[in-house]
Formats: sequence, structure tokens, C-alpha cells
Amino acid sequence: MTMFLIYFAIVALGVAWFLSRADWAKMLALVPVGALVPAFFGTASNCGPSFALHLFEPGVCATGQEAQQVFAAYFVMGIIAVLPLGVLVKLGRMALGVRRGGE
Repeated sequence: MTMFLIYFAIVALGVAWFLSRADWAKMLALVPVGALVPAFFGTASNCGPSFALHLFEPGVCATGQEAQQVFAAYFVMGIIAVLPLGVLVKLGRMALGVRRGGE
């Protein structure tokens, strides 16, 4: 589980890094779309890569849950991970831009 959380955090950080290139309004508006990437990663690692074909079948995942429930849980975890990371990366980029004499 620890390795999964590390990979999940790396994926969320990559999405946050990508979203932080946009301005504030666009970045915050795209956070739910960006949270889909860690959600797909988490669900595929728990339910298998073909989870989308068995979205409403019970017992597909390793936990015995429906893939839809697992995807919803990982989507919420993705928003919780991507939003603060995006804000922190954006603030870091702004600080580096001021320090280097840019924006």
C-alpha cells in the first residue's frame, strides 16, 4: 500500500505540475479533470486495467467492491491530492519567477 501511495502522489504531482502552467482560474477549473488521471491509475491498480468494461459489476475489484465505487473514492482522493499540490507548485513557480526577475 505504501508503494501505491507513493506512485499515486507522483502521478498527482505530475498533474499538478502540468496544471500549474495555466493561470489561476483555469488551473482551479481544471482540477476535477486533472483528478481523473490519479483516479484512473488508482482504480486500474485495484480493479485491473479493464475496469471500465466492468464498471457496474460487483466483486470485480480486489476489495470486492464495484469498480464504480472504487473509482469514485479515488476521484475524491485525486481532488484532495491535486488541488493543494497544484496551488503549492503554482506558488513555487511564481516565487521562482519573482526571484529570477520574470513575471
